[in-house]
Amino acid sequence: MRLRLQTTWTSTVVGDLYLDHFPMTVGRGNECDICLPLGFISRRHCRFIHRDGEVFLLDLESLNGTFVNGHPANFLTPIHHGDEVRFGPLSFRVVILSGHDLGTLHLGSTPSEMTMC
Repeated sequence: MRLRLQTTWTSTVVGDLYLDHFPMTVGRGNECDICLPLGFISRRHCRFIHRDGEVFLLDLESLNGTFVNGHPANFLTPIHHGDEVRFGPLSFRVVILSGHDLGTLHLGSTPSEMTMC
C-alpha cells in the first residue's frame, strides 16, 4: 500500500509526503524516515504502521500532538482515504495510492524530495 499525504498548507516549506514502506517514522530528527525540520515537530513525532491491510497512525508522545480528523492519535488510529492528518499545526489530506505508480500520481514534491533533512 502506498499513501500520499497531500499538504493543505499554502506555504512551499513542506510539500506532499509519500509513504511507500512501513513502519515509517516522521519527525525532526535525522534518523526519521521523513524528516520535517520545523520547530513545532518533535524529533520523533509519529509513526505510520501497516497491519492487516490497514494503515494506522500513532503519536510518539510529541509535544504538539498528532491528530486524525481532529482527534488525538495517542493510540493506533486507522487512517483512510480523505482523512485529515495533522502534526501539530501542519495539516495533510490522506490519498491512498494502492496499486498505482507513485511517480505518475504526484502533484507536489517527488518521492525523492520527501526527506527534507
